[in-house]
Amino acid sequence: MKALTYSFLSVILIAGVSFLAISKEPEAPAPENYPPIVGNESRLAMASIQPRLNLSQAYQAEFNANFEIASEYFLISLKRAIIMGEDIELVASLSGVLKLFATSRDSEKIDSLRKQISLESSISIPLGSILNHLFKSGYARMDLSNGKYHEAELLINDCLDFFAPHRHIYPEIYGDLLHLKGLNLHEQNLLEQALGYYNLALEFRRGNDSIDHVKRAATLNNIGNVYWKYGDYKRALSFHQMSLEYKRAHLSEQHPDIATSHNNIGVLLNDLGQHNQALKYHQIALEHRRQTLGSHISVAHSLHNIGKSFFFLDQVEEALESLEEALEIKLLLLGEEHSTYINSLSFLANIYSHNGNFKRSYSLLNKAMFLC
Repeated sequence: MKALTYSFLSVILIAGVSFLAISKEPEAPAPENYPPIVGNESRLAMASIQPRLNLSQAYQAEFNANFEIASEYFLISLKRAIIMGEDIELVASLSGVLKLFATSRDSEKIDSLRKQISLESSISIPLGSILNHLFKSGYARMDLSNGKYHEAELLINDCLDFFAPHRHIYPEIYGDLLHLKGLNLHEQNLLEQALGYYNLALEFRRGNDSIDHVKRAATLNNIGNVYWKYGDYKRALSFHQMSLEYKRAHLSEQHPDIATSHNNIGVLLNDLGQHNQALKYHQIALEHRRQTLGSHISVAHSLHNIGKSFFFLDQVEEALESLEEALEIKLLLLGEEHSTYINSLSFLANIYSHNGNFKRSYSLLNKAMFLC
């Protein structure tokens, strides 16, 4: 179970084993040429924009899961900050939009923005160095998402070294980098080191505004994931419950991180033997995901988790119904040669065998062995 910042957590169940994802961070097509971000004809209009209004709107759109709109507002805020020479707003705007772009794993969008900013002659050399390191953090997020952990580590360490002397001026940026460092270690199963960086990140996420609270929720979520991997389910549950509390206070009910937290809590409650409660959380997660995602792999994971909960409650027919639907979605989205689909075949075969339907069980196991 990890977060963002977007976390965009999901639980993958393979042969009955729950794999909780981690909180990560969205994207857009690059133009064919790279004009300056703000043309002369628009500078007067941009200068009249109310300070920080668009930055606030960007965060609100992000909290409401309107990521494209959030990107637009971040870019407007970025343009205004360049015109008005407001360095703090510029850094915050660029940091926000880079996180959204990095989610797409498409470097063209980040490259495009970087080239546009390089044409802005009003940006001083010291500020340019800060922005350059923000772009490095964006590339680090993409490397991490693509499993290039060594490359990500080099970029993250460079950014941490650079921002360390400025950590009290840019505490949000420094906290983001500490969280990112923890995430990179977490993905490599270096749990003790990851936990150390997550705890350091929390020290820079103690503010009282909604932005700090949402970021704090992401880090709490990932700490819960670490304790889940340690097998300390009660402690993990407490961190995920705290994370959900923060998310509910600031994110819309349609935000994917809300569904993720319900999903993660459901997994832990199943691990703790509280299957009725687990079922309720998984059903809430499924309802959210159906409404916001449609036919999506996260919907399949929720259906699988619901199937497990029903099985633990000896409601085998209900379990099979959910598991069969999950299998159909996995086949449609992943294909029959994907390991997640094959392992789900094996798991479903075991359920049919337990229910005495040996013909169906044998058919599924044969198919799984053939695909292997």
